Amino acid sequence: MTVALTAARGVLDVDLGNSALKYRYAGVSGRANYAAADPATDALPDFVLPDADIAAVSRVRVSSVLGARRDATFSEMVRQRWGVDCEFARSVVALGGVQNGYTDPSALGVDRWLAVVAAFQRVNGPVLVVDLGTAATLDYVSGDGEHLGGFIVPGAQLMRRSLLQETAAIRFAATEQLSDLSPGKQTRDAVERGVLLSLVQLISAELERFDKLCDHNSRLLMCGGDAERVSAHLQCDHEVVADLVLDGLAWALPND
Repeated sequence: MTVALTAARGVLDVDLGNSALKYRYAGVSGRANYAAADPATDALPDFVLPDADIAAVSRVRVSSVLGARRDATFSEMVRQRWGVDCEFARSVVALGGVQNGYTDPSALGVDRWLAVVAAFQRVNGPVLVVDLGTAATLDYVSGDGEHLGGFIVPGAQLMRRSLLQETAAIRFAATEQLSDLSPGKQTRDAVERGVLLSLVQLISAELERFDKLCDHNSRLLMCGGDAERVSAHLQCDHEVVADLVLDGLAWALPND
């Protein structure tokens, strides 16, 4: 089966993550951050939908981790704007040559599942898939397409937030770019470098371990909002593919 990764004209692909809406239309990608909504209500974050010049939308394919209530609210927004119903991807037993490794395949986060499928199709071999968003996830796929499971740890944003909330003496403003990961000599640098160092070391160690299991034939693909920041400090071979989740939508919900 051949799937075109560049969305056909008229198809809007959307990734509703924990901290941002990512989208792609006619090969052009965009991102809009939003504040987290109260999970106890039906309130949505302040979604910023794609620019108004996207007028000819005929399909909207969605990956969402926001839950049923907010998915329904987003669907209504789409329906009012373009007159079409959203199509939501789901985690399934097998797709695109990948066998879901979860005991309950439907319980695997759909964003992780779509990224894993897209990554395996991209490399056609063993691959470690790292998504560096609000949470950082690591998923492993063998050379024959078996999803071996994964790990979930706090992402950079959650690590910073926990330090701010749980330690009264630590106050800092986030730094956009760091030239190195040497020990910090002020609190801001100590936190920012510590957060990045923990992710860099985890990814590097896991790739080395996985690579040995795969006869030194594995690949590392990364996506997510912090992928570029972490990438700048990795010494191992890797590739940042920003739209892995959106690429996976083409496999989960292919064009006719």
